[in-house]
Amino acid sequence: MKVEIFIDVAEAPALVGFLRFESNGGRESSSFEYASSWLEQKRPYALEPGLPLVHGPQFWPSGEVAFHRIFDDIGPDGWGKKIFNRDAARARKTGREKQPRNSLDYLLAVDDFSRQGAIRFRTQDGNFQRPVDANTRTPPLIEIEKLLFAANAIERDDATAQDINFLLNNGVSLGGMRPKASVIDGQQLMLAKFPSPGDSYRVPLIEAMTLDMARRAGITTPNNRIITVLGQPVLLLDRFDRNAGRRIHFASAATLLGVDPKLDHCYTDIAEGIRKYGAKAHDDLKELWTRMVFTVLVSNVDDHLKNHAFLNDGQGAWRLSPAYDVNPMPGRARDLKTWISEEGPEASIEAAMAAAPFFDIDHGAAKETLQKIVAVIKQWKPIAKRHGLNKQEIEYLSEAFEHREADLADEIARSSSLRPGVP
Repeated sequence: MKVEIFIDVAEAPALVGFLRFESNGGRESSSFEYASSWLEQKRPYALEPGLPLVHGPQFWPSGEVAFHRIFDDIGPDGWGKKIFNRDAARARKTGREKQPRNSLDYLLAVDDFSRQGAIRFRTQDGNFQRPVDANTRTPPLIEIEKLLFAANAIERDDATAQDINFLLNNGVSLGGMRPKASVIDGQQLMLAKFPSPGDSYRVPLIEAMTLDMARRAGITTPNNRIITVLGQPVLLLDRFDRNAGRRIHFASAATLLGVDPKLDHCYTDIAEGIRKYGAKAHDDLKELWTRMVFTVLVSNVDDHLKNHAFLNDGQGAWRLSPAYDVNPMPGRARDLKTWISEEGPEASIEAAMAAAPFFDIDHGAAKETLQKIVAVIKQWKPIAKRHGLNKQEIEYLSEAFEHREADLADEIARSSSLRPGVP
């Protein structure tokens, strides 16, 4: 099957190329080819570094992922696949669907309006890909209760056909396993992150608190707020792949680096990618190092390469996106998904400080940044209380913020060197 690929340029869709997909007995493969009109324009740019600006098809071999990584970034992830799988099971049960869905079915099933990033698909009928159910659309914020009710039903595995239809196109391309949906508040496209029926603690409040701490530490975060829906907290975040309605081209760190996100990689690898492809490398290297230190100190051990992302500046260069999915995880082994360096996965503040020069950060700047982060970490309990967390939730989180590395960071921040005891 052949699909036309567009990307919004100057608020209008421009043809970039063609995606071709084949499925044979469960074996899937694809290729992408740039359109001549895209290559011949004044300033074309590559969709990702792994798709250079050349004529002719560029093949992606059959394997666990069916497409070049830039397309995998914007397809349904854990939560989205859960919804689609519920719908597929219902379709098989009712006889509506005879053949199992393939990877292209999943990729095209996400609504064009709410799809992450700037890539758009136009199929053989000449129209931009539409929702699975023509009655579905990204709902206004006023319908958030219906979304939460449907998301809870999906999590409990007792969703009705109406629940599934309502969720099918409302944010299912957005990454992660937890329940979420896209909503519109006025003209602003937003992401709503819901609690799960299986939660022991109010996860949206914890994430809002951590984003607040990150912002105080000097990290760029999306605008966000908590609202109460059906007596439960829901976290609303501005979609940072939109700017006043304009779509912004998006790529995960795995895509920028051209690597398998399931394998071991390092923050220093991301730094190399920033040097090679970054629009403002110096600024983003400092920001990345700040995020790495913050990640260590708040025990965010789910920092895999799909939880780091970049936004295209519209001319082919990339900027680090606002931070997202930053969550403390007490009770987990303090091993990072993205290592600090090749030394190993340990969430070590000494390793982070030793790596500062690789991020173009000198001794004085590293210490100044560390002092700012440590000052925020020390205030985690008052910040948690301001965000409405109760005594049990604060006790649960204590292990994530009060640990050996936090004590060592405080000691380094107050010392005259990057290492305590070193003159």
